Formats: sequence, structure tokens, C-alpha cells
Amino acid sequence: MNSETQIGWAAIDSLVDRLRSRAGELAIAVVANRKQQVGADYDGYSVQTEYFSDEELEQIVGAMRALGLYVKSYFSEDDFIEAVIHGEVSELPRALKLVYNSAQTGVGPGRKALIPAFCRLHSMPTTSSDAYVVSLARHKYHTACVLKTAGVPVPGTWCYMPRRGWLSDARPPEGTRVIVKLTYESASIGMDADSLRYSDGTLDDFVETIAARYDQSLTVQEFIRGYEVETPVIGLAQPFSPTVVGISIDGHRELRDQFLTYQRVFADDYGFYSYEERLAPAIKSAAGTAFDALGIRGFGRIDFRINSGGDFYVIDVATNPHVIEHSSFAHVFRTTGRPYGDLIALLVALACDREGWI
Repeated sequence: MNSETQIGWAAIDSLVDRLRSRAGELAIAVVANRKQQVGADYDGYSVQTEYFSDEELEQIVGAMRALGLYVKSYFSEDDFIEAVIHGEVSELPRALKLVYNSAQTGVGPGRKALIPAFCRLHSMPTTSSDAYVVSLARHKYHTACVLKTAGVPVPGTWCYMPRRGWLSDARPPEGTRVIVKLTYESASIGMDADSLRYSDGTLDDFVETIAARYDQSLTVQEFIRGYEVETPVIGLAQPFSPTVVGISIDGHRELRDQFLTYQRVFADDYGFYSYEERLAPAIKSAAGTAFDALGIRGFGRIDFRINSGGDFYVIDVATNPHVIEHSSFAHVFRTTGRPYGDLIALLVALACDREGWI
């Protein structure tokens, strides 16, 4: 472990200790969707893959309560908003109140930004990024443009608009291998084996069909054959990436042409490992630059593909990444021997530190 990593972990341990010393003064409003909730959805590619199972929600809430925090859960945006308007949240039995949000009911743009925007209106601090950053990072094409301007490597990226065609008439060069993504969605929603294809005479018909089906623009990116990694970033005084976490499929670390389809993500049918190759420091640095360029705070996750020549490219960004036990963040804490509860404590501690509470 190099000195920079040691300093980062020392700062994390200090934050967690400070949070524990004031946990008895904190109430956390958890706003989350549970699987099987009713709402607007896509046929065959349910947004419920991003919602919590009861077991996953209990992992987070149970860890918070084990820290000594008071926790009140709200299972829809409407329930939480009504509780705030009727004064119920302000009456939670602790002096300091914080909101943890993972709710994102519905489909399309901006759905995960509703609670951060509402909390800002009511001067309620949250654990994650603000409404603008959340919306920006959920637009894959805009994110790629910002990161490219900031000097962060991204694959060739094009935008296809339903019923209007390619933005600025720019399309992937003939013969380019591309992957087609829904611009506003995450967790591989809408992605299956057909999403990987060549730019040829069939591409326009395919993207028009997909764009019309989901009523949104598509982000079409050059496909990077090789490895895939997730890079957790923690918003300390400087962005800190403890470890680059590799994605394995069927036990294989070099994915080559494989990628995380909707079906694999829905079933958690993939694994994690610590990616400790020579590229890891450069990937961490690029992840930190992306974190700052997009204005992420708290926890962020920057995902990359790496080709056989050692070139790496950002392919996705999460401003509110999963912190359940099956996540790259939890993997990082496990590899250092730290308990899962410290991960949840850190998420809360970062918000409390921003507010000057610890």
C-alpha cells in the first residue's frame, strides 16, 4: 500500500470514528424503492433491477441502526414528500437530520434528481450529489462530452435521436464496432446481445426501432474489447480511489466481447476482483478527474473498459452507486478487512463532514 493510499484510508478511518461518536444525535430518512413496486416501466427490461430487494434494503438500514443512527424509511418519493410537508420528518427524534436517497420511480430523464431537488428546496442535507449532477451524469452523451473536454478518455461517442436521426449528421464510421445504450438509463436497462453490433447498413434501422420503443435518444459508443473495471471514488479533500475493481463473467477476468447485459445485472450474475495491473494508478487518476469534472460528491463510481493495448476509456458514471454487499464499494472494504458497517458509516460521515457536524 503506497503512502497516498495509506493517507486516504487514515482519513476514512478518522471520519468513521468521528461519525460513531455523534451517531446518537443523527436521524436518517431513507428514501428507497423496493422491488415489485408499481410505476411506469419498460416491457421486458424493468427498472426494478435498480430497486432494492427487502434483503438489500435491510443490509443498508440494518448497518445504519447498528451504528446507533435513528432510521426512518420511506418507500416512494410521494411518501417522503408528504412526510416533509406535514412536518413528520422535522419531528424525527434526533437533532441532526440527513436524507439518503436511492428512489428513482419511473423511466426517462431526471427521475433520480427529484428527491435531491426537493431536499435542496427544503434545506435538507443529503448523502449524495445534487440534482443537477445526478441528472447530468444520467445523460450518457452529455457525460461523455464533458469528460472528453476535461481530458478524460472516452470511446468514440455518437447520439441518435428518435425520428430525427444522428445529431449533426455524425454517425459511427462504416465498420466500427459499437454498443447501443439508452441515454437516460443505467444498470444495463435495454441492453442485450443485440446491442453490440457493427456500423453498417442495418444500424440505422436498429437504432430507430430502439429509440422509438423507449422514446429517448440513444448513446452509441465504440465498443472496447477487453477488460471492464469499476473504480469507486470517495469524496475526501481530494477524490480518493482505494482500488480499481475488475468485473468477471463466468469466472473470466478478460471479458473480450462480453459485457454486462440487463439479464446479468438483474441476476447479479457477475463477480468482482481487485485489478492491480500497471494501469491501475492511471485509471484511478482519470476516475478522480471525472469525479471532479462532473461535480460528484460523497460516493461516485467511474466505469472503464480496457483494451489489449493498455488504452482505457470511461464507459459509465454513477453518482449514487450501489453500496449493498454485492457491489464494488463493499468489495473494496472487504479486501482491507474493514466491516460492511464502516462503508455505510463513511457514506453518512462524508455528508456530516460537509455540514460541519463532525
